[in-house]
Amino acid sequence: MILLDTSVLIEALRTKNKQATMLYALASRGDGLAVSSITVYEFRNGITPVNQALCEQVLKSMETVSFDDNAAQIASTIYRALKSQHNLIDIADILIAATAMAHDASLATLNTRHFQRIVGLTLATL
Repeated sequence: MILLDTSVLIEALRTKNKQATMLYALASRGDGLAVSSITVYEFRNGITPVNQALCEQVLKSMETVSFDDNAAQIASTIYRALKSQHNLIDIADILIAATAMAHDASLATLNTRHFQRIVGLTLATL
């Protein structure tokens, strides 16, 4: 399973040539795609009346993986490690990464600079 970061969904929404997006490339490979409940939250924050139907269609097209107790424990470990290195990233990114790790999924993101800081997280490649 590949867990999609919000950046992948936003790119697919904003890019006119959908075939040039990471979402299209991953979907074309036939990989199982999912989003975390944190990604759903972030993505829905950007919904407007103009794009609401498309956003909801995108979200309904894939499984949503919940942020659970196991993910919370992993997120705390990630947070403490990054904080001790003075290398913190956005808390939502930590929660998304922890969800991927808790479910043995790789993470697809366009924000590799932040996510590469997390030891043990596998990033999806094209």
